[in-house]
Amino acid sequence: MLFLGLYWYFVLQSKPASFEKKPILITVAKLGHFALYAFIIVLIISGYLISTAKGQGINVFGLFKFPALLSDSPNRGEIAGDIHEIIGLAFILMIALHATAALTHHFIFKNRTLKRMLWVKITPQQCLTKRKKT
Repeated sequence: MLFLGLYWYFVLQSKPASFEKKPILITVAKLGHFALYAFIIVLIISGYLISTAKGQGINVFGLFKFPALLSDSPNRGEIAGDIHEIIGLAFILMIALHATAALTHHFIFKNRTLKRMLWVKITPQQCLTKRKKT
C-alpha cells in the first residue's frame, strides 16, 4: 500500500488542486504529504526493529519470514519502541490535520480538493474552478 500511495502521489497527481495562486498553501501541502509518507516509513522500520530486537525474524502469515538482520539487542528494541510511539502520535496528529485541511478546502475555500481525494469523478476543468454556491 505504501508503494501504491507513493506512486499515486508522485506520478499520477501532477497538478495542485485549485490553490495554485497561493504558494504558501502549496508548500504546506507538500510538506504535510512528505511528513505523512516519512512517518509511515519510520513506523515500518521502527516496528521491524522492535519485532526483531530479540534476534528472531518476523513470520508473515506462515507464508514467509522476514529475517532479523541486526544482532540481538534489547536496548535497540527499547529505543525503537520509543521512536515508534513518538512518531505514531505525530502520525495521528498529521492525519487529523490532513482531514481538517480537506474539510477546510471543501467548506471554506469551496473548491474540489475533497472530491479529488475521495475519487469522485470530476473533469480536469472542475479541479481548477471553485464550486458554485448553493
